[in-house]
Amino acid sequence: MNLSTVLTPNAQDTVPPQFKFAKVQQVHCPNCGSHAEKLYSMQHHTAQIQCPHCDYFLLSCTQTGVVHEAYAPGIAMG
Repeated sequence: MNLSTVLTPNAQDTVPPQFKFAKVQQVHCPNCGSHAEKLYSMQHHTAQIQCPHCDYFLLSCTQTGVVHEAYAPGIAMG
């Protein structure tokens, strides 16, 4: 599985069990402060934060902290 493959909570019900997230945590979005979800995949050692309000997305490695994919509307890349 490619690390940039994104599974939304609704799509999670239709994927094989080995690709489901091990843990879902409610967090505040770092971009807008609204409620967002942090999903952990223990098999792939990744965590993703996704916000349905502002479309913020971050996929990172839980072991190294390396960001594999990110999208933050309203935040300029510097």
